[in-house]
Amino acid sequence: MKDKNTNKYRNNPKQKSNTSKTPSGKKLVLDVDKLNIDLFGITLINDKPRIVRGALPYETVDAKENYINGIGTVYDTVKVISPSEYREEPPCKYYSECGGCNLLHMQYKRQLKEKTIMVKKHLRNVSVNYIDECVPSNPFACRNKLHLAFAYKNGKTVVGFMDEDTHKVIEVRECLMHGEWYTTLSKALTEWANSYRISPYIPQKESGTLRFAVARKLGDAIMLTLVSHEKDIPFLKELYDSLCASFKNVSLYLNYNTERSNRVFSDDFTYLYGPEFLRGSILGVKFKLSPSSFFQTNEFITEKIYSRVAEMAKKSDCETVIDLYSGIGITSMLFAKTGKNVISIEYVKDAVKDAEFLAKENGLKDKIKLYCGDCKELLPKINFDKNTFCFVDPPRRGLGNDVCSSIAKASPKTLVYLSCNPESLACDLAVFLRKGYVISSITPYDMFPNTRHVETLVVLDKKTKASFRK
Repeated sequence: MKDKNTNKYRNNPKQKSNTSKTPSGKKLVLDVDKLNIDLFGITLINDKPRIVRGALPYETVDAKENYINGIGTVYDTVKVISPSEYREEPPCKYYSECGGCNLLHMQYKRQLKEKTIMVKKHLRNVSVNYIDECVPSNPFACRNKLHLAFAYKNGKTVVGFMDEDTHKVIEVRECLMHGEWYTTLSKALTEWANSYRISPYIPQKESGTLRFAVARKLGDAIMLTLVSHEKDIPFLKELYDSLCASFKNVSLYLNYNTERSNRVFSDDFTYLYGPEFLRGSILGVKFKLSPSSFFQTNEFITEKIYSRVAEMAKKSDCETVIDLYSGIGITSMLFAKTGKNVISIEYVKDAVKDAEFLAKENGLKDKIKLYCGDCKELLPKINFDKNTFCFVDPPRRGLGNDVCSSIAKASPKTLVYLSCNPESLACDLAVFLRKGYVISSITPYDMFPNTRHVETLVVLDKKTKASFRK
């Protein structure tokens, strides 16, 4: 679940890798056989795969060649000649340009089915008897965070999402995944930038001012961080005032970033106006967020996952919970509220400081021990009873062999793994199975509806002598 790299500005399925050849742009009529492991349409021509984005199994489509990578030739669907029974008309007018919701053409119930199948395929080399059906989300207006980019269009500044194929900004004035607050914010930013002639940054020329806008909305409060190539931006108070006319509570920050990279944020933040923090609560735990704080994008699904994990910890006979990659400490607080003693490990210093504040704010300071550092180095140094409950929520790259081995050596009785990447999850589970764990349950959650992304919650138990006899 945690992509700790807060500088990733899109969960964009159009991302490509190992691109090796400029395509011809030719068009073909293709019969799509199935979905591949990334939920793109696929067919074989002369035993070579043709990946067809925007297509469903058993469809015939007009497709245009887009690019070639190490996997095969990638096409975009131009026209559906023979539609699938699971196809529906995308309700978003930006669907074909934006690319952010690559499953919007598929009925939502079918999306859930395909995500369950996708997790099964990724875990096919792991001993799995059963996988739960993917837990549904609200399919629209479910995201509380967005990353926008600025650009020129017809002589005016526009805001929208970055296309990872072309690195161009796709102007988007409405977003179904965020809802009305997106429309209000994007309009305010556009009108402000054009009224006061605040120019967008142009990477090719290394000129201009506005690079990105990162916003988070909780309840009736919004936090906006402008990322600028210039140290000072004029008329920021005017922007703040215009936002206050639309949102009840507004926090405004400036991030100064001159790096020539895809990082959205540098470490240079300036607090400008409004409340310094964005405050909220989840399952009775009060928290605060700064611009760089990690917090889940879909609160509805987050509550489902966290409440289940907290209940598992509460019902276990373990006295201690180990919370690894604990971020700002929300899950640690939830475990402490169940009466357990919590050992919380996080490698980001600012996140640990936030967790210290939350422990005091929630009256749980005496129940939580906070450590800052690398899990594989800290775990061997911490003394705790083997009868423990361990929760891990790593970034997309997963835990890796060293951290898996450190956890297995600590030998928690129950291990709950929350993953945002089925591929890295499969590698880590293989290590735990070799180290004497068995899988009790696997449940996908639809954290990002209408995209190929999925969260997966896996419960593992340490083998006992009884289980070996079985």
